[in-house]
Amino acid sequence: MRWLVPLCLALSACRSPSKGAAGGSASAAASAARPSKAPSPLTLHRWLTSRDAVSVHDVAGAPMVTAGATVMRLADPLAQEPALGEGLEGDAEPARIMGEFPDAAFLVVSVTHRVTGAPLGERAYRWYAKRWAPAPSPLHDAPPLAVVEHRAATVALLSSPPAGLRLEVVRATKPIDLPSLPPAGAGPTSLALPGVWLAEQAGALVVVGTRCGESAPAVLHLDAPASALSLPHGATVSAVRARGGEVLIAGGLDGRAALFRYDGAKLTRVETPDLAPLSALSLGADGSVWVAAAEKVASRSAAGEWAVGAAGARVTGVVAADGARAWVSVASPEGGALLGTLPAREVVAVPDKRASFAARAQYGKALATSACTSLWVPLVVVGRSGWVPDDLPWLRESVAGKPELAGVRYLAEDDGHETWVGALVPTLAAGEALVADVGARIGIGGQRVACHAPREAAEYVEGRRVRARERVLERR
Repeated sequence: MRWLVPLCLALSACRSPSKGAAGGSASAAASAARPSKAPSPLTLHRWLTSRDAVSVHDVAGAPMVTAGATVMRLADPLAQEPALGEGLEGDAEPARIMGEFPDAAFLVVSVTHRVTGAPLGERAYRWYAKRWAPAPSPLHDAPPLAVVEHRAATVALLSSPPAGLRLEVVRATKPIDLPSLPPAGAGPTSLALPGVWLAEQAGALVVVGTRCGESAPAVLHLDAPASALSLPHGATVSAVRARGGEVLIAGGLDGRAALFRYDGAKLTRVETPDLAPLSALSLGADGSVWVAAAEKVASRSAAGEWAVGAAGARVTGVVAADGARAWVSVASPEGGALLGTLPAREVVAVPDKRASFAARAQYGKALATSACTSLWVPLVVVGRSGWVPDDLPWLRESVAGKPELAGVRYLAEDDGHETWVGALVPTLAAGEALVADVGARIGIGGQRVACHAPREAAEYVEGRRVRARERVLERR
């Protein structure tokens, strides 16, 4: 079942604004006092480095970080799980991840031409069981702007020019009725792109965006009774997050930071430190609020106390676990980085996206970092699917007398098309040593350590098969 309700996308297609809005219209106070107590200092530590862009993604159930073509879970330590790289095709670079993991998580990628590098647009993938797969039409070619959980269903906000914006149920245990968009009787509610957010407030859907013909964003309460509340004149919005019965809106006003709270009936401004306009927002599980502004990060505890820290580079995003744990993505001319409020166990270096694209094309697997939970070295194809050799003399000769390869397991993997021989290695350094030693001996080149959990068909000790497992065909 689909619900299609058009909204105009451009200012030229908007209706003329009216003087008021039915169903309740009000403006939040244009000013708010600064905290009476000076903010505490906040220290940030480096967790990850990359030559490519780094972004954090506030995904319910599994916050994530992307760096170039690599996807990891935000945890302590960082976790590059093989499944998070499965299913992506071609030169697909993660752009944003949204929704709720694992039942309703969506990954939007930007795709470029493999030869020319020209942008080819965006595509959407959805998490299915143990891998990403193209989202069903029309979402694959028209990725959602936002995804929220609403009344035991997943609702997406979609843009489909020239028809406009629409709400659509993309997952539900039973049919539900969506409110009209724009809400009936809520005044001039056509919205202009870009800059539209969807949230849920106490069981109701809320849209934040700039109404056509107006200079200030508005909060549109879509469920009955519908209402439209305007932010102060000149306010800007950069991020919207919901928690329980409130929606927090981060942005700027008069060139400074502005943070607003919407409780379903009124808008109030929350005091903030003296910062530049806010560019990112995240909510901790303990009631804390985290914001970013230019090169600074600030947190507000549930008790209302602020702390501010310098990131040393432009902050592109923030994801909070609680008042003590948060991660920040930053960008500089040298590349991107991930910072955290707690010291990292190690600083993870991420391979550049071009090398990752090449490995994806060659093996269909992601390149490994030191944060990978299953390090796999694909060595050579030994035969067609369904056939596993008993003896590998070349392997026995290649690894004999090499103590640096202790702890390596040599396996045959049947991927349903052909049988590979490769190795599970305990560390990234051991994998690189194996590539250098064995690759040089058997005359193969270009192999890299992949982040992959192989489907074992056999195991080899000193080149001889010691056990085999019945081949199980899996739907992939």
